[in-house]
Amino acid sequence: MPDIVKRIQDVITQKKCITGLDIGCGSFSVLTKLRPALQSTGIDVYGPAIDEGKIRDLHDKFILGDVMTHDFEGQRYDVVIANEFIEHLNKEDGWRLLSRLEALASKLIIITTPNGFLPQGPEFGNQWQIHKSGWFVNDFTGLGFEVRGTYGPKFMRGYANEFKWRGSRLWTPVSELLGSLLVPWPHFHAGLLAIKDMEGIPAQLK
Repeated sequence: MPDIVKRIQDVITQKKCITGLDIGCGSFSVLTKLRPALQSTGIDVYGPAIDEGKIRDLHDKFILGDVMTHDFEGQRYDVVIANEFIEHLNKEDGWRLLSRLEALASKLIIITTPNGFLPQGPEFGNQWQIHKSGWFVNDFTGLGFEVRGTYGPKFMRGYANEFKWRGSRLWTPVSELLGSLLVPWPHFHAGLLAIKDMEGIPAQLK
């Protein structure tokens, strides 16, 4: 995950974003370390996640609510990020979310999600953590997103994208090496990073 975070932060910095919205912000955000140059807002429907986010000082502003129904009063953000979020919606609502993000973002939309359907139940007593849909490379490229693979080879990962075998210290470098060889083929990766440049200039992903 750290490598993905750095790639996302580099793209946001490259586009000189000064406002950001984190959808389903939870207890971690890739936007946090970009402050104070970027003013970040986190929105989450789960109250305890908002409380933890405030304790960790993840954002400048927090919204307790549903991104699909919250009234943003016409406000737009330079970058809107949905980190491991869209898979928690059914497919129909996921398409609606993507349309919603188009209306909220002025420069970038950034999405991370498992590659295909990855079963997951409620985690930490949070029913919102259930996975309801699977997303694929073509789902995003068909809408103008640039897609890269994340987490390395899909065959190495299981529940919650954890390694299938014990000993993450051993498997992490192996996964990173194989992942670097599979860069041109995101279809074989366990996760996807999809970025849409709303200004029509492709992000320079490394």
